[in-house]
Amino acid sequence: MAGTSLAWWLAESGAGRHTVLLEREGLLGQHATGQNAAILRSAVAPWATRVLAHETGRFLRQPPAGFTDAPLLNERGLVLAEGAEGDPLPAWLDDHLEWNMVEPIKTSRQRQLAPHFHPEGERCWWFPGAGEIEVARLLERFASGARRAGVRLETGREVRDWITSGGPDPRLTGVRLADGEELEADVVVIAAGAWAPSLAARLSIATPMRVTRRHLMVSAPARDVCPEWPVVWDDRAGLYARPESSGLLVSACDISEVQPEPLKADPDVRHLLAEKTLRLLPSCGDLGMAHFWPGLRTLT
Repeated sequence: MAGTSLAWWLAESGAGRHTVLLEREGLLGQHATGQNAAILRSAVAPWATRVLAHETGRFLRQPPAGFTDAPLLNERGLVLAEGAEGDPLPAWLDDHLEWNMVEPIKTSRQRQLAPHFHPEGERCWWFPGAGEIEVARLLERFASGARRAGVRLETGREVRDWITSGGPDPRLTGVRLADGEELEADVVVIAAGAWAPSLAARLSIATPMRVTRRHLMVSAPARDVCPEWPVVWDDRAGLYARPESSGLLVSACDISEVQPEPLKADPDVRHLLAEKTLRLLPSCGDLGMAHFWPGLRTLT
């Protein structure tokens, strides 16, 4: 998503015919983009991330003319439980009040919005404009728009090394691919997600990035799951869930530092998921597990 969206914005600025996007996989979006929970949440503590998420929401709700003819965001809303009464108010609150995007709610209202959710956090907030991003559609729109504007999107093209001018003050002049081909470039942007730190290290560039793993589960279809339920998130307990494919998508908010390859699931997380689901989503605790997978999250 990062590389393809940047290619689209460069194309919008008129640089499309001079831009090449290299993707090592056979298709775009095979890793973090295609394996995440697709939740738009702007209620986060770091200011930069909060504003970025807010701007993302504006783009998804009102994309540029001609960008898409179908919605990019399902504004199903989000119920967030965080902290207890008397705790310091969250860092994101003032911005969201200014944006008119949050409402404090009591337990009765929380149960009305999400009757299946029994949070540990006593203080709950309602974000009606949050929800579920149509990730595949968004990626396709960025890619097709970039192509139309002249960007070369090449898949199966892995960057292995850098080309520099040499000398006492070397300058980056391009990239060397896995098949040995060399491409010249005035500017190179590393948008390789979990592989970005290792690529940058070959240029002796220290990047403050941590490659982490988180697991997701999609339950079997269940009649008791309402497809109109909002996203629910408990910051204190570490769990989020939303409807998916006639069941629920659930994460236990686990995190562990990993190498991107090979990425394997930790079977112990299944037990953590079951325990948290029984405790926080009691009416959904006996749902069968249809899919369970690990995804990559590259954090600063």
